[in-house]
Amino acid sequence: MNLKLKIVAACALASLAFTVPAAETPQHTSTVSAKAQNVDLVATVARQHQLDFIAAPIKSSSDLQSYLTLMPKALSPIEKLSPGAKRRFLASLVFNENGLVGYDYSDITAELPASDVYRLMSLFGAQRTVHLIDGLRVEGESDKVVEETSDMPMADHKDFRCVGGHNCAHYTSMICMSGC
Repeated sequence: MNLKLKIVAACALASLAFTVPAAETPQHTSTVSAKAQNVDLVATVARQHQLDFIAAPIKSSSDLQSYLTLMPKALSPIEKLSPGAKRRFLASLVFNENGLVGYDYSDITAELPASDVYRLMSLFGAQRTVHLIDGLRVEGESDKVVEETSDMPMADHKDFRCVGGHNCAHYTSMICMSGC
């Protein structure tokens, strides 16, 4: 009889193991899944940064000079800036072996709607930094899309300037990018 009672108790416990509500199950598997998703997201963001850089026509000061010389003015988003804003913006660009690593956004924010800022920064493969800029103008549907783009994890810093050697220093209205 004792043996029969032990078997019934074991069967009852075994059946309970398969009927525990999901809320009471250990969360270990979802933690692993979240970690895997985070790794996937980081890898996806890194690939996107690489694609943005590959597609960018301007990766250095010499590329910038060539672009300004060869690109028809009517087709360049740089030409949407006033002459003074264009001069200041171009003078603020910081390049190193990783391409553009910093820029001043004050003039582009003042003069361009969000979609034009995005097009402009795409020339340098830096469109990922546009969401860091506050106060972008929204004048149409494409501006709304840019404005509503979700923040992606990144190592770019608003209100910092690349000072070289992988160092950023606080500097208002500048963006220091991850390649600094």
